[in-house]
Amino acid sequence: MPGTVAQSPMRKKLSLEKLVAIQREIALLDRRIVSVKQQIADREGSDTTSPQSSPPIAPPVGSGQFPHSLAPPPSPLRESLVGRSMTSGGSTQFDDHDDDESLQAMLAVEMCQLTAVGDIVSLRALLESGANPNCTDYDNSTPLHIAAERGHIDVVKLLLAFKATRTSVDDEGKTPSMIATEKGYEEIHDVLMFQDVTVVHDEPDSFLCASIPAQMASGLVLEAQPSEDQPSIMSGNMIVIMVGLPGRGKTYIAQHILRYFMWNHYKCQRFTHQSYRKRATGTAASFPTHVPDAERLTSLLLATEINDYFGSGGNIALIDGTHSTPLRRHTLRQILLDHTGLPTTRIIFVEVFSNDHALIMSNVLLAKEASRDPSATFVEDYMENMRQHEEVYKTLSSTADSDMSFIRIENQMTYNLNRIDGWLQSRLAYMLHNLRHYPQPIYLTRAGEYEDLVSGRVGGNSRLSRQGEAYSNALFEFMKTEMNGQQFVVMSSCAARCTQTVRHFVHAALRNREVVQEPPAPAHLPPPPLSQAHGSSESISSTGSLNQTPNQTPTVPSALALCEANCRVAYFPTLDDLNHGDCEGQLWSDIDATLPNTMASMKADPYHVAWPNGESLDQLYTGRLEPHIHEIQASTQPILVVSHTPLIQGFFAYFGTQRGAMISPEVAHTVAIPLHSVIRIRGSTVEFIDLSTRVQEIAEETALQSPRSSSRKRASFGGSVFSGSAVRGEDAHRGSEVYGE
Repeated sequence: MPGTVAQSPMRKKLSLEKLVAIQREIALLDRRIVSVKQQIADREGSDTTSPQSSPPIAPPVGSGQFPHSLAPPPSPLRESLVGRSMTSGGSTQFDDHDDDESLQAMLAVEMCQLTAVGDIVSLRALLESGANPNCTDYDNSTPLHIAAERGHIDVVKLLLAFKATRTSVDDEGKTPSMIATEKGYEEIHDVLMFQDVTVVHDEPDSFLCASIPAQMASGLVLEAQPSEDQPSIMSGNMIVIMVGLPGRGKTYIAQHILRYFMWNHYKCQRFTHQSYRKRATGTAASFPTHVPDAERLTSLLLATEINDYFGSGGNIALIDGTHSTPLRRHTLRQILLDHTGLPTTRIIFVEVFSNDHALIMSNVLLAKEASRDPSATFVEDYMENMRQHEEVYKTLSSTADSDMSFIRIENQMTYNLNRIDGWLQSRLAYMLHNLRHYPQPIYLTRAGEYEDLVSGRVGGNSRLSRQGEAYSNALFEFMKTEMNGQQFVVMSSCAARCTQTVRHFVHAALRNREVVQEPPAPAHLPPPPLSQAHGSSESISSTGSLNQTPNQTPTVPSALALCEANCRVAYFPTLDDLNHGDCEGQLWSDIDATLPNTMASMKADPYHVAWPNGESLDQLYTGRLEPHIHEIQASTQPILVVSHTPLIQGFFAYFGTQRGAMISPEVAHTVAIPLHSVIRIRGSTVEFIDLSTRVQEIAEETALQSPRSSSRKRASFGGSVFSGSAVRGEDAHRGSEVYGE
């Protein structure tokens, strides 16, 4: 059944040292057998016998020369093998002429075994480490033969991507395509005969991860190519042309269109009609002078450069401008069709129509604020330009423009879609439908300091430390003052440290009679230990009421208990921390000692490489973050997100900027997220608000009320507010460098 994975029987594992010793002895035995056979052949005067063509005397038990029908589960040798030839760049390479024949024998064994059971993840790891895709088993069957016989089409495509030979023959003289035909695997036969496979990361079958357990799905893509070499499932090119009068928010929407497709691994570029008009005609008049010759020259220049952009690997071209007349729109569309050869449905007009005068004036003032050196008459000039465009402006119509693909947004209430077909176009429409034209502030923060962070452990589900409890109070105070009675939404992870960080917001929501449900436990984490000294004294019952454990000193200052905040709290398992797999809760020092090669690979490619039996950042961002991104964009209220470092980095990369530029998801892990700080994003403005000083004050006040001492002191970041996106304090834990807390 599609989407299911057969489980291999459990076998008792030998120690690594014993396995290596066995393989070395087998390699010596194989060489002795080959030598004896060669001596016999020489005595008989045979010139045709070779070690490869003659049948084996007897396949030695345990040599790895297993018939692939009896292939055992993958062995645990890979970590040792990869580590043997680790290069300084973090990638692993094996020398085909390695003097240690046991190593090559072990690699061949592993390749055949992994191919037989269809373990594409582990097989990819060996191939990317330099293993030979054309190694053979005892009957000269290559992994491609084995995959064709077993019907593993994903394995076939993977091997072909790593230049496996399609025409190799086994001892029976059969090629992989012949075996596929005999077994009735027509799709594999077609791939072997006709298809040029270069990359397999985004084949449709990879979507099987949606129907298998999460811990198995997380390993389906162990290591992928960089996004610029990685074709997206939303394949092809598209041109988006903005339409609308000045002051309607077209540029803001255009930026979010580019951001969305860039997040989905598309190369995007913005072209402005005004700048190309200036190059074509020598003038960049802001008023609408729609001269046919000028429109044609401008459109020709745009089409030529967009076509060159597509030829160099670009995917999405966005043309920003008013395009307020049918003449300009039809001229531009026809020339683009002639030059690029795109289907008509891949050139989409996005019209933003609004007659909300308050919103228009707000957009004009934002444009003035964003201007580098606005004149004293900026607003008056802007409104005059708007009036001139209104005289010639013609809106898109499903009758007059029925042959065009367009999305018309009227007052952000009515969405008119015409000839929107296909995946790319549908995703564009979905994104626009969830985009508010007047965005609300977004607040991002990590959970407060917690016990596993203090002890240097990866991930975990421990409770807050004393400093973390103080941050919970400081965060509530800050948001209460910041919102000043305005309603807002709190989105929290289900991890213990996050639910404790937002506990005061839960108090406020219950006082306001908002529904608060008990957060589910993180799926891949154990419950927090009950014996932890600094555990919170509060919990949320299934009925939504707060329970306090008796005989414990309250950690909330009495004044804070009387605070009011107009908020709603929601818990999301999808906001839980990156799944660290086998390393969850372990000490960083232990992981460095036991998995040095894994850590080196993760440092070399932090975005694509997954934790052992865990997640990668690529899987986290594309699988879990995107739904929340749409929810945040569609929100009519400010939002506070309390989550973990990798997720906060992802949200920051999408909604924020770094030195005025968009941040690609591949480099999001480099953004420092300070502990006990709040990131405030308002439009294009990003601020980091440092609460560490207030946290220290609250911790000291609480220490006077309780005999327990603070877990440790932290240095302040220095200021109350600092701008930028690369501020790193002493609490920028090592986990943020290798992604994870």
